[in-house]
Amino acid sequence: MHESIAFAQPTQFEVKNATNTPPLKLTYNFNYTEFKSFDLQELAKATLGNFIGFMRVTFDGLLTNGKALQNFYLECVATCPDGKKVFEKWLATDFGASRWAAESAMKLSVWFEKLPSRLQYLVRERVQHWKISALILLTRVTEDVLEEIITTGKKTAAQVKKFIAKKAKKVSSDKVSSSSKSVSQATVVDSNSESKEAPVQLPEITSTQQEAPTPKLGLGVRIIVQNESTGWNGACGVITDIGNNDDFWVLLDHAIAQGRPAKNLLKSHQLRLERTSARILTTDDIEQIKAEAIKQYKLENAEIEQARFAEIQGAAEAKAKESNASFEKHARNMEAKVTKLVEHLRASEQEIARLQSLNVENQRLQQRVTELENALIGATKDTWGNTFNAQAAKVLNSNIEKTVPQLLSKIERLEKDLQEKDAVIVQLQQTAPDDSIISEFGEIGAIRGWNGWGRSGYRDTHGTLHKGMNAISAFVSDLTREFQQEIAF
Repeated sequence: MHESIAFAQPTQFEVKNATNTPPLKLTYNFNYTEFKSFDLQELAKATLGNFIGFMRVTFDGLLTNGKALQNFYLECVATCPDGKKVFEKWLATDFGASRWAAESAMKLSVWFEKLPSRLQYLVRERVQHWKISALILLTRVTEDVLEEIITTGKKTAAQVKKFIAKKAKKVSSDKVSSSSKSVSQATVVDSNSESKEAPVQLPEITSTQQEAPTPKLGLGVRIIVQNESTGWNGACGVITDIGNNDDFWVLLDHAIAQGRPAKNLLKSHQLRLERTSARILTTDDIEQIKAEAIKQYKLENAEIEQARFAEIQGAAEAKAKESNASFEKHARNMEAKVTKLVEHLRASEQEIARLQSLNVENQRLQQRVTELENALIGATKDTWGNTFNAQAAKVLNSNIEKTVPQLLSKIERLEKDLQEKDAVIVQLQQTAPDDSIISEFGEIGAIRGWNGWGRSGYRDTHGTLHKGMNAISAFVSDLTREFQQEIAF
């Protein structure tokens, strides 16, 4: 046989669960000084933290917290003035919407301890993840019906109610004839045996009371044992189930009092009905009963709705946290992409500025090379066609022989640089038209004070406006002409 579940005293700790969510931050609205004892105050806070953190994890967790609440209630009643009132006030204040769940956990723990060990093991095995509203209904059925309910799969509160109603209706319809026969046999009793049984003391009947009609043997009917040979004659009990062949399972009162709720199988002739009295209800009594029934129904439904709202709220909060985490992750990704694009844009701007500077440097070198070539050509012509005397020509030729190798070396270097710049110009010309290059060159010339240059092109010494590459050619021609005139002078 399996042992009953062992309950431990709660200890104070930081409430966490298995999903790596942050610890619970409990807010205490109740004035804990009403408990009068520091130990009670700390125990109350620890019990509250344990319950809020674990009440929906498993049935075992619910039982553990219910037992802790029950123990704390007994401790509070025993050691605290007005302990019951303070305990109820504490439940109504700090437990909030979970008060119903807390009270249900206490009821379940008390009910579970009274079950046989076999049923305890079966219940723990089958109902670990049932809703609290469905578990509470299990405390209202007999052990046989309980076993049948939990062994047929997980059920909601509505399904448990439907199962109980269906079971009661089936038992009632199947056993009508058997119950009638049992009643008829029970009315015929031996006078000697009746005289040996303890008489049942009837309550005093007032003017509003009368003897109740004799009920039939059936589920839940109170009986007295008779014609039994094992010493149970005169014992009172209740019928818990109806077997075959006119058999009845009876739970005796003295067995319950001794803590061993074992049932006994008896025949109908061994049972007689326990005499009871019934009060004739007035109209006011009926209205009061109806009002109390309606109040109880509304209270149960309100508690079920509270539990359902708490579950829906928890699911909504978890969904909102998940959505917020997703949005934050998307925002971080977008921020990283924007940063990367900004860096790429800066690199592109730097590359464009570098190419523009190369274009300006290339134009300057081309102009310088052209000037040197024209100067060399003009110097050669003027040297051989002048009217200097032979001595002057000899000196001039000597100077030219010294300067020509230097000029040729410079020209070679300039041609090499020119080739490299031409490649850059070709690349730039693919992305920028000639007119834009000439326009930029004209602006630079105007800024530097070169005669004839403007944004629209180059105007030569004769007043003719040249555009495009023709402007460069005209500019070079004018420079060559001016250089030759200066050498001739």
